[in-house]
Amino acid sequence: MDELVSWLRKSAAEHRRVFAYGAASRAVALFARAGVDRSVMEAVADGSPAKAGRRMPGTDVPIVDLTALRDASPDCILLTIPDLLPEVRAQFPEFEGRWCIPPDSRHGGRWVG
Repeated sequence: MDELVSWLRKSAAEHRRVFAYGAASRAVALFARAGVDRSVMEAVADGSPAKAGRRMPGTDVPIVDLTALRDASPDCILLTIPDLLPEVRAQFPEFEGRWCIPPDSRHGGRWVG
């Protein structure tokens, strides 16, 4: 978890635009443990229209639709559901090299490009 917090803080200090993908329950737990807020995470994109316009529980981070993700073209996208990597790579080829898997995930946490 410390690696994730350090990465988020460093990214914010470097003025990198960081989004997350996947507003699922495991993202809520991840954000709570890491103390994620708008100072380090601009928004969370999710494919569910019902979630757009809301905020991640326990944070001030907004949930946006996939069009907003594309329009924002963030520098980094934290993938909160690592199993979706093949799907999101196919759906968003323009973001190749910008996906990050959280360091505490079962995938070992690494930059994915």
